[in-house]
Amino acid sequence: MNLEDFQIKMSNSSPDEMGDIIEQMLDSKEIDFENEEVRESIREYRAQLEDYRNDIKAEQDKTCNEWIESGKCELYLCKKDVDNLWVSGSRYYVRVDDTKSQYIHNLSEVMDKLKPEVIEKINSMKPLIWVIRDNGIGTLKEKNVFVFDNFDDYFEKI
Repeated sequence: MNLEDFQIKMSNSSPDEMGDIIEQMLDSKEIDFENEEVRESIREYRAQLEDYRNDIKAEQDKTCNEWIESGKCELYLCKKDVDNLWVSGSRYYVRVDDTKSQYIHNLSEVMDKLKPEVIEKINSMKPLIWVIRDNGIGTLKEKNVFVFDNFDDYFEKI
């Protein structure tokens, strides 16, 4: 990958893709890292990527605060550690989105017209569980989806 290819890829990529493109470029044998123009481009894109990441974190914190303030979350106690995300003995706000009920409500007028496979898929949906981590005053909250099978094995409502 040369500098021009790198710049084109970066300008046409999402924030999620930018980190991979920077890594590809750093692994490239075609780019002269002694060239000041190359180093300056890398610095600019890295700063842009960091800005995107900070914007995403700030937006996530805003969403978490809105959920908590509007009463969409309840307080839970973590009963056992979960993949370095949640610590046993700590309290977390949890939001449970009952996607199955939402689909059934939104599709109630056309349920009888849906294929049996679609109805079966809707009926097998599990709730989407968001666990909010807050690392203390002055830090941004972050939300993560709980992807394990049995939520009740890991958390209990306070």
